[in-house]
Amino acid sequence: MDTMWTNLDDAFALVARTSLYAVAVIAVIILAQMLARRTLSAKWSCALWVVLLLRLAVPVLPESGLSIWNLAPLSWAQHVFSEKKDQGAGQVSVLVITDGLDASAPPSEKEAFPLWLAPRTLLPIIWLAGAMCLMCGIVIGNLRLWDTVRRLPFVTDHALLELFEECRQSMRVQTVVGLVVTDRVKSPILFGFVRPRVLLPAGIVRELPFERLRYIMLHELAHLKRGDILVGWILALLQSLHWFNPLVWWAFGRMRSDRELACDEQVLSHMPEVEHRNYGDVLIGMMERFTHIHRLPAIAGILENKDQLKRRLVMIKKFRRPARREIIAFAVLLAVLSIGLLTEPRPMLSQSKEQGAELREESSPSQEQRPGIKLWPGVAEESNPPQARQAPQVLYNPKPNYTEEARDARVEGTIVLSVTIRDDGRADNVKVERGLGYGLDEAAVRCITEDWRFLPATRDGEPVDHLATIEVVFKLL
Repeated sequence: MDTMWTNLDDAFALVARTSLYAVAVIAVIILAQMLARRTLSAKWSCALWVVLLLRLAVPVLPESGLSIWNLAPLSWAQHVFSEKKDQGAGQVSVLVITDGLDASAPPSEKEAFPLWLAPRTLLPIIWLAGAMCLMCGIVIGNLRLWDTVRRLPFVTDHALLELFEECRQSMRVQTVVGLVVTDRVKSPILFGFVRPRVLLPAGIVRELPFERLRYIMLHELAHLKRGDILVGWILALLQSLHWFNPLVWWAFGRMRSDRELACDEQVLSHMPEVEHRNYGDVLIGMMERFTHIHRLPAIAGILENKDQLKRRLVMIKKFRRPARREIIAFAVLLAVLSIGLLTEPRPMLSQSKEQGAELREESSPSQEQRPGIKLWPGVAEESNPPQARQAPQVLYNPKPNYTEEARDARVEGTIVLSVTIRDDGRADNVKVERGLGYGLDEAAVRCITEDWRFLPATRDGEPVDHLATIEVVFKLL
């Protein structure tokens, strides 16, 4: 039971941390779209949302000194939502001692985080229940719609089938697509991506001439050509995991609106310019007579959002065929966003190698100093008032693995390490003061050296090296 709770807690912490990052990703993408609106077409502007999908779908990403997260003070978020891994059949706890105080202990009552921010509460259970309810509702809704759609007969009218086949060839769609005319839907939609069907309301077929009916077919086939149904399922899964984040809901709604603009653009590229106005008239007429009532990932329609009609009409009026330079501009912008947003923060050296070496040489703690005593090198205690000094803080402290060898030998105990916390926030000169053997010493040293991150100690506002003692307790469950 404890292992299951720990895994749930870790999963929620990972999702919450990823969702926190997503807030900044959304803001940057919207800003990039605004700045590049005169350069990028609707197709490429919509494609920028792939950065958000990757950020939400891949919670563990490589570190980079060029990451945009290095510019933001995210230490509090990492403190709350940092990953805590208890691997194997052992429990590992970590204690950082600096000047007799536990730097990784919870803040005082005055500075403590609110209870609702702590992962070890009922939040993981609430998150899981909400995600399961939302996903079950989506799946049930799609199954009900599929049960209805699969019973509907395909169109047999020869003229209508010829028009649909002409549209399919015009859009270069290789997939076999069924055409259904029914009163069960209120507006045209594309359903499914394994055995896709285009569903047209019976009223449209009776009232619109074939010339304008062609525009609607082209739009639905554009959704199929772009793979929007598959993307819709990905959005549904991510939205279920991040249901607690209102900005993710807003961003996905904006993404669907951008998707409609991209489909409109693709349709316009397959018709002469003199027909663009007619296409806009069809959208207005559809908006007046029909409504889109479905919000399911397995469907995509021509009427996603009435509020976006103005944007679509403006795009139609200003439509221009995509130029080759747009591909280059999109590739450059996507590369910049990926490097900045799809990497984890990593402390960057604020000084050159020579300056860093000189600083460490000047401020390195004496080897005669006992571990666990805070040392402020180069300045006497009397001349350095307490308010001018700041102890280091732990930003990210995953726990080392309990080795198979140690578990088999039933080894428990405490490892004591002396560590120099450098001015760049990394651990260095890790020495084992008291070890346990069986690979546990090496696991602890490797984890602290490679994975741990600190907010470095400061003296008069400047980062300095600092000596600390770390106790790692290994205990079998």
